[in-house]
Amino acid sequence: PPPPPPPPPPQPHDGIVVGSVRCVSETAFSTTLSSSTQEPARPPQTRTPQPTQSRFTIPSGTRLPVRMLDTLDIKTNERGDWFKATLESELVLNGTVLAPKGTEVNGQVVEAERGRYETALAITLRELIIQEQVIPITTKDYIVRGKAETVLDVTSLKIVTRERPLQIPYRTIVEFETTAAINLQRAK
Repeated sequence: PPPPPPPPPPQPHDGIVVGSVRCVSETAFSTTLSSSTQEPARPPQTRTPQPTQSRFTIPSGTRLPVRMLDTLDIKTNERGDWFKATLESELVLNGTVLAPKGTEVNGQVVEAERGRYETALAITLRELIIQEQVIPITTKDYIVRGKAETVLDVTSLKIVTRERPLQIPYRTIVEFETTAAINLQRAK
């Protein structure tokens, strides 16, 4: 069968263009209203949904396993140095995911002691970053200790104390525990 004929072109009638349904979307209409008989048209009222805020309190004692993004070493790091890590699992409270796995956290070296017989490296978390919001946190220190080894130097026949390498390597999973409640405010 042959294709249907094209629709007739729109025809003007008292200032209004009348056409087929197909032409309606392609035609712009304009009408002039008499100001004495009708009210001006009001724009449709639209309600912009306002984001609602939800407050959550993560209790003290919550465990936060993190994956280190920096290597910390007793030879190169000192007290006050910052490091980056990410949450190793979701932070969930009452079935609500507050921070997904991979959320950034920042921490700080709180001790870097290099003694003659013992070394210690202690770190803590300071910030949790959720949706570009920096939330201060406090955690118990994670401490790594090492002892120097005493060996006999065969060339000098003297007893020598050697420092063992002490570090927290990149991608190590470290578990922290919060020492105070963490208050979060999130947009729903």
